[in-house]
Amino acid sequence: MMEPKHEVLEMFVKWGLDKAEMNALGILTLVSGLLIMIPKTFFAGNLLMASVILIIICFQLQQRDLKGFAIELPFFLLNLVLLYLQHPINDLRNK
Repeated sequence: MMEPKHEVLEMFVKWGLDKAEMNALGILTLVSGLLIMIPKTFFAGNLLMASVILIIICFQLQQRDLKGFAIELPFFLLNLVLLYLQHPINDLRNK
């Protein structure tokens, strides 16, 4: 996100996002990834990641880009499954 390729830059410009908003989306993605790794913040990280993916899905649907929507949908569903299954370290602590 900090140094996007030309295709990615075109996609964000098509959505009406500028450089600062692209950076903010990238930072949110990185923060959510870090939060997912920590057991105590696993839920918050997955919730943040799911919201970022949902924002991207909304942009895709707003532009009527069904291919982009189809690409993002499995990632969104994966986050929901991870939220349902909870963090695997929690199981180790309960044993």
